[in-house]
Amino acid sequence: MKSIVKVISLGVFLSMGVVANATADRERGEDLKWNETTRAGIAPVDNETYLQECGSCHFAYPPGFLPPQSWEKLMGSMHSHFGENVELSKSVRGTLYNYLLNNSAVRSNFEYSNKIMQGLGNNPAPLRITETHYFIRKHDELTPQMVAGNPEVVSFSNCAACHSKASKGSFKEDEVVIPGYGRYED
Repeated sequence: MKSIVKVISLGVFLSMGVVANATADRERGEDLKWNETTRAGIAPVDNETYLQECGSCHFAYPPGFLPPQSWEKLMGSMHSHFGENVELSKSVRGTLYNYLLNNSAVRSNFEYSNKIMQGLGNNPAPLRITETHYFIRKHDELTPQMVAGNPEVVSFSNCAACHSKASKGSFKEDEVVIPGYGRYED
């Protein structure tokens, strides 16, 4: 009987430690929020350095579209960033790294970030947003002519070509206008 009481006591003691650690993580802002969806869309980009450095070459993708492991990979391979050598000062690199990780999909309570995290499955750190299950599912009805064959779109990575409110974090289907094809209708 004493051994059962000891086992139960040990279990209660360990449980208290888990709760205390979770509480400490939450107080430091380290809790993973992706399963606590509270807001529609995705958090828009609100970092000037990111907008200037990354947005000067391509659409400044909201960090909530990828998990932190993806952003770590991307920031760790800037010497070969999709075929380009991106040179950043140590200070700028640190600013971008912190912004991307602190606003990644696991740290977001926005709807699209949650759906992206839920669909990662066996691909926990894709290098491209277009490789996520959620993205593929949402764009599966588009034909090659609408995207790659469309000189105003060219690639799925050109979000702003069709999503007129992408810079505001809104990617609603009823706001999609495909150049040369008009409003997208499901």
